Amino acid sequence: MRGRPRQMKLLECLTFQTWRTLQAISRATGLGFDANWTKQQAAQRLADWLGSDEHLRSLADLPAEAHAALGELLAAGGQMDYDTFTAHFGPIRPYRPWKKTVPPSPWTEPQSVAEALFYRGLVFPVPVGRGRHRHRAMALPDDFHEAVRRDARPCASTATPHPSLDALPAPSLPFDLLTFLGYLQREEVRPLWGRWLPPRVLRALKWLMICPDDLGDVRSERQARYIAFLHYLAEAAGLVAPLAGYLKPTLEAHRWLEQPPAERITMLWNAWRLGRGTACCAPDDNEARWRAFRLPGWSAPGPLERFHRLCQALAHFPPGHTLPAEAWPLALGEVDPSLLRPTPVYSDWHNLDAVAQSEWKETLQAALGNLVTGPLTWFGVFRMANQQSSPCPLVSLSPLGAALVGREDGEWPVIPPPHPLRIAPLPEDVEGAPAISSIAPPGLSWTGRFALEELAAPQGGAPGQYVLTRAGLLRALRRGHTVPGIIALLEELSGEPLPPAIFTLLDEWGAAYGEVTIRPVTLLQVREPELLQRLARRRRLRRFFGETFSERAVAVDSSRIPQLLRALERRGLMPRVEAGLTDMPEGILSGEHSPQSKDAESDPPPAERAFIVAALQLFTALGESLPDAPPLPYALLERWEQSLTAAEKDAAGRAVQAVLDGLRRAGQPAVRRPHLPTPAGPLLERLEQAIAAGKAVTITYYTASRDHLNTRRISPLRLEWRGQTAYCIAYCHLREAERVFRVDRIREIR
Repeated sequence: MRGRPRQMKLLECLTFQTWRTLQAISRATGLGFDANWTKQQAAQRLADWLGSDEHLRSLADLPAEAHAALGELLAAGGQMDYDTFTAHFGPIRPYRPWKKTVPPSPWTEPQSVAEALFYRGLVFPVPVGRGRHRHRAMALPDDFHEAVRRDARPCASTATPHPSLDALPAPSLPFDLLTFLGYLQREEVRPLWGRWLPPRVLRALKWLMICPDDLGDVRSERQARYIAFLHYLAEAAGLVAPLAGYLKPTLEAHRWLEQPPAERITMLWNAWRLGRGTACCAPDDNEARWRAFRLPGWSAPGPLERFHRLCQALAHFPPGHTLPAEAWPLALGEVDPSLLRPTPVYSDWHNLDAVAQSEWKETLQAALGNLVTGPLTWFGVFRMANQQSSPCPLVSLSPLGAALVGREDGEWPVIPPPHPLRIAPLPEDVEGAPAISSIAPPGLSWTGRFALEELAAPQGGAPGQYVLTRAGLLRALRRGHTVPGIIALLEELSGEPLPPAIFTLLDEWGAAYGEVTIRPVTLLQVREPELLQRLARRRRLRRFFGETFSERAVAVDSSRIPQLLRALERRGLMPRVEAGLTDMPEGILSGEHSPQSKDAESDPPPAERAFIVAALQLFTALGESLPDAPPLPYALLERWEQSLTAAEKDAAGRAVQAVLDGLRRAGQPAVRRPHLPTPAGPLLERLEQAIAAGKAVTITYYTASRDHLNTRRISPLRLEWRGQTAYCIAYCHLREAERVFRVDRIREIR
């Protein structure tokens, strides 16, 4: 959360809870509850009881972990992000006595520290923020702050809290660059003048960044500071490039995502300092790029050559060396006086008069100051020792900065331990509609995080949190994704089957896609139904026919209109052909068509265009099943498809379908699956017997995300068929929750 959190009184926190939750807290704390109370009456009675000295004295009896949780809330000003708090101190089960899956009195045996504190009326989930930035926080009422300080004691527990982004020593810039790449992959951004981000994109990115940019009345990207620097780094390292008229991540971006943290930072540093990105082959190009983005010192001579000398001067300072921000340019100038001169040649400086020398010193001192408090601080070379808005901000050289400038006492970011994606077991209500919430810990692979960002946008102000909505899923489906592929991705990132409620919601959303299809079609229509019947009985004509729309209309292969016309003419029929259909070239994708002329290399003939579209469509169809394959930008496929005629599109689609059918017949399905037994009779019979008897069974189950077999004890509840796939809904004794198991991944039941 940004800024200092607003203090909340106990009564205000209680009014944010439901009437039934107030009833549960009353029962848990020993306060009598009258079912005739209104919510306001219940909140007032409960506030009087919870704020009494008798209740506050009970704080001394809390376990050490509970005191640690309250202490963290107190240190954070009384509020923490809800998901961050529950990640450290456990989830909270809601009071839902009518549901069999939730205990009727969860406070009697709390499963976490957070749940115990909640039902004791000490912490409360509350909404904070406004509009699109509204999210949940965990609040410690202001009434309890003094009592918590009085009874605070160190925590004796050795439990390791769940890692958070705040625990990473790495700078936020790589995470923001990942968000930048994810936005470009997820949205169709058409750059202005072939390069610059439109203002609407700047505003959208501002709220997604960990380090927000103060845009104010900015109307151009070159006026934005932080986002412009991110864009510059992405260009310099070759991570983004115009593609099909849109700005998209490149293949180099996918290679960058696969690197460990230190290597990712080093690649960006070298692209900035040495111009060693794939898109920047010469230092002059890199300097021109720096000037184009109007980054600090762009108007001075040799800005990047000066930056190179600045790094050499920084190597003389140990990590942790702290100075006021305005003192760093002078300190660096003492090490290398040429930093405060227009050129490193002393004779040029000596030829200037005193007034010119003074003006240059002031100009370059301001440029170096902006570089220290701007790009170098964003990159993590410097660290603010106090608030940047302070009248005199203190800046220290970070351990990472020392490592980047070549000091042996520098330190690189640590690699966080691997952690899977955490998916909420139940859908959450977002703006009146269900949504799927997930938390990506620092240990989640960056390729997986990037794949997740293509589906769901990160939540502004809450790093690592993603919300997948129905609209987001449908947009992903339009870009070529499939529901099974999305489910497989989420299961792979989380390392376990999706919760039943999430699986069902995705299935429902996916079922809505394609209920209405808009597609071009070429029809053969006849006046009398008998004529169509006679034509369909002819084998040589029937091969041209496709889907039947009515007794007088049938779809035909638009790429074979000339052959169809000749076949009809041989039988004495003279069909009327609408304009444009008779100009279709024959033999597309068969190698028979040969263009008579080529206007330009940028305008390939129809046969080549059809082959390109077929290759792109095939790559898209196989993309979800190919390990570590970079996603194909949908804009590229869309642009090439728009260049084709209806016949060429039809021919490309048929060629792709023929390849996919051939792969299936050859035993190599288009969607990659492990070699598993089919859901044969014995497996289903054993599961049905266990369901009927209400018995638990032990299964040997194949986990696709980790490519290995494991053993689980489950209590089957029911069987469901989705399409041609059987699923077993069961209670998993390992996870202590309901899980969905694919029957074709069960190797053995005993």
